[in-house]
Amino acid sequence: MRRVGRVSFAVVCISVVFAGSISAQTTAPQKPVASESRPAASAVAAPKYGTANLTYLRVAGIEFFPPVESGYNNWNGIGRFPTAQEEMDAPFHLPGGAIIDYLEIDFCDYLDPQDIQLYLIDCAQPGGTCSQVANVNSYGAPGCSQISTSGINYQVDNVAHGLYLQALFGAVNNSNLLLMGALVGYRLQVSPPPATADFTDVPTSSSQFQFIEALYHSGITAGCGGGNFCPNSPVTRGQMAVFLAKALGLNWP
Repeated sequence: MRRVGRVSFAVVCISVVFAGSISAQTTAPQKPVASESRPAASAVAAPKYGTANLTYLRVAGIEFFPPVESGYNNWNGIGRFPTAQEEMDAPFHLPGGAIIDYLEIDFCDYLDPQDIQLYLIDCAQPGGTCSQVANVNSYGAPGCSQISTSGINYQVDNVAHGLYLQALFGAVNNSNLLLMGALVGYRLQVSPPPATADFTDVPTSSSQFQFIEALYHSGITAGCGGGNFCPNSPVTRGQMAVFLAKALGLNWP
C-alpha cells in the first residue's frame, strides 16, 4: 500500500478542516451581484468542512424580533410579521475567519408596492458604529419566493465585530407581507501564514508552509521533534488517527 507523506496529509487535513487561528481582521465588502435564483440543492447540502464550497446557515422568520418590545404574529410555523414596528432583527453566529458570500431573503409578498428589505449589519465591538455589509429585498417577485445576492466577500471577525440581520417592512400588521426567513452562505478558509517559521525544515518559502503552520497553531500537530516537521516522512496509521481526531474534535458525547 502506498504511504502518504506528512506534507500531503497536512494539506488534506487543512482542505477539510477550518483552522481556528484566523487573525482578527475584516476585509472590505465588495459590491454584491443581485440574483433571483437559489443555489442548487447539492450546493445547499455542502459539508461544514472544507474551503471550496459554501455552507448555508438558515435563519427562520420566527427568529426575528422587534428591537424594542412590540407585537408580532407568526404564520405557518416559521414565518413572522410585525404588528406595530417596521423593524425586526435576528442575530446569527459564524466561525471566525469565515467568508460570507451569499445572502437570501425568503418571503411572501402580496402587498405591492410595499416590500421587505433585508440587511446584513456589522457592528464594531464594544459599542462601536454599525454599517451595512449587504442587502436584498422582496421587490419584483410577488407571491412566495426568494431573492438573493452574492459576491459579498466579507470576512467574519468575532473578536472586534458583531453581526445581525435587519428586516424592514414596508407595512406592518399585515400577513400579506411576511418574512419566512433568510439564508446566509459562507465558506471557510485557512489562516494566513505567520511571518516566521515554527519548524526549521518548513521555511516560509515552502508551498506547504501556510497549511503546516495552521495545523501547528491549531494544536493538531507538534512536529516530529527537534523543531522539525519532517515534511517528507510518511504518516503512520497512528499519526493519522491523532491528526484527524484532533482536527475534527471526535468522540464528544
